[in-house]
Amino acid sequence: MQYELYPDGCSDLRAHVVVTSFDAPVDEHSRLFFKKVKWAGLVVDEGQRLKNDKNLLYGALSALNVPFRILLTGLKFSLSIHFNCGVQ
Repeated sequence: MQYELYPDGCSDLRAHVVVTSFDAPVDEHSRLFFKKVKWAGLVVDEGQRLKNDKNLLYGALSALNVPFRILLTGLKFSLSIHFNCGVQ
């Protein structure tokens, strides 16, 4: 990971897209990594997992400073979460 995401010893992340598991943003070491990166956006597959705003994943992803967030899901469900999207 170090050599692919940080080529030639650069200090900032060099990737167009980073795909990760749902466990990584919750892990304390990974959470610190994610907070340091200036993300262009956040796309979350299985968005229904964020329906409960009291779970660890919701908290970890909400803490990221990103200009936009997109939730994807294949399920039909009532989404009444605010997920820090600027919607009050």
